[in-house]
Amino acid sequence: MNEYAHAMGNAMGNLYEYVETFDKYPKLIGGCIWDWVDQGLLTKTEDGEFYYGYDGDFGGVHTGDDNFCLNGVVFPDRSYGGKLIQVKAAYSDIWSNLKENSKDNAVVTVNNKCVFDQLQNKCMNWILYKDGIEAEKGTVADIKTPCKTKRDITVHFANMAADGDYVLTVSFVNIQNQCMLPKGHVMMTKSFDLQKGDYTRYVHTQTPSSLKERLTSDAIVIKNDSLSLRINKKIGLIEYLSIGGRPYIVEPVAPNYFRAATDNDGRRGKIHTYLTAWEKAGLDRLVHTAESVKVLCSNDNEVQIETVVNSTVPDTTIQIKTQFVYTIKSDNTIAVKVKSDLSKVDVPSLPRIGVRFAMAEGFNDFKWYGKGPGESYSDSESGVTTRLYKGSVSSQWVNYPVPQENGNKTHIRWMSLSNDKGSVLSIVGDHQLDGSVSHYRQANIYKALHTYDLNREGKIFVNVDDDMGALGNQSCGNLPPLDKYLLKPGVYNFGFVISF
Repeated sequence: MNEYAHAMGNAMGNLYEYVETFDKYPKLIGGCIWDWVDQGLLTKTEDGEFYYGYDGDFGGVHTGDDNFCLNGVVFPDRSYGGKLIQVKAAYSDIWSNLKENSKDNAVVTVNNKCVFDQLQNKCMNWILYKDGIEAEKGTVADIKTPCKTKRDITVHFANMAADGDYVLTVSFVNIQNQCMLPKGHVMMTKSFDLQKGDYTRYVHTQTPSSLKERLTSDAIVIKNDSLSLRINKKIGLIEYLSIGGRPYIVEPVAPNYFRAATDNDGRRGKIHTYLTAWEKAGLDRLVHTAESVKVLCSNDNEVQIETVVNSTVPDTTIQIKTQFVYTIKSDNTIAVKVKSDLSKVDVPSLPRIGVRFAMAEGFNDFKWYGKGPGESYSDSESGVTTRLYKGSVSSQWVNYPVPQENGNKTHIRWMSLSNDKGSVLSIVGDHQLDGSVSHYRQANIYKALHTYDLNREGKIFVNVDDDMGALGNQSCGNLPPLDKYLLKPGVYNFGFVISF
């Protein structure tokens, strides 16, 4: 094989499976990732804003290759994002898998892929996390394993509580300097889910306060002593939410079945790509209107509302139905159940299945219990680990020279946004979700050709996804993501609870 992986934009999906195939067939070897660094040149606009330029940006002839040379594992300034982490994980000479586990131990199979190193100069550090927080840790000092063989190592820990969500993370570390690798260098890190917890324990409840429902010509308004929520009857969506008079949600919690296309998806007018199919299906320009809005129950303790939303494209017959069931309780929890009927969408694979909304300015602190700390996708998550993470909304943004989908987190149990006044909005999934946050509108990212085209807003745009599409590896050629990662048209159900 020669150029079997192409690192253009947000890419490098299914690299792990390539390496598995190389290991399976001794006569099959890889060639190269095309290539190491983005070949973009630092330049600036007439207003003095710096950006990385490419084809036609320097006053010369536009060749038509556009950003084709922005195809590196690292950025032009040699900084890096999720691609390099995934390459390191896939190319590591130490792989590991969870063989089995019980309440007080886990058996990890170590696969030593080295030709000359028997791992006698390495150890295995482990951390047991309960609900994303470190509960116990230790070190297995002797992991010596003959070259090209596997060995089972048992990790012992205290009994896991019945209601906890437990994850074991193992790291293989140099215990002394070895060639170019210093003592303490981490060769490989991997997380294993040991026990699924009850995610409802992450929902925050407030002292109950009686609910009051009020109908207007265009909205259903639900209030108590602190909460105020408005469902727009014309579109069937939550459009505004405040707590104690402070705005939290300021733009509708709307169906979202599109993403700002990656290079792999098919930017720049390429034909016969996923993006071509998505645009033809109208996923980039859906208009939402309510087919029905029903109040299922209404009392002091609970208000439940069902809406059916038609997402259409003007002047076409395209239509997607999404059913929402909102359950608002007097303890200020809001359960949202979503049923998306995408069975008639004529695409080979969907970009995502989820909802998107905007939060008020100031909610800049982001926490999540899931994969991290960097971005991850279903076919590119081998190098990230599962625990509780936190950071600013701005720091989740990955600044690709050609703006595109970025910053996704996989396997999210819960996520929250907070401000400096102590206000918090938390989202807890009914199963592990995908999600992301940024200061940029999806449409703005999609249309931008350079970073100077981006319009940063004070609002925070939040994606909550049942699933996010894979990255794949087709920016050079037209090879889709592996079949096991495709989000094929069908009916999808997911839910989450908003609390404060």
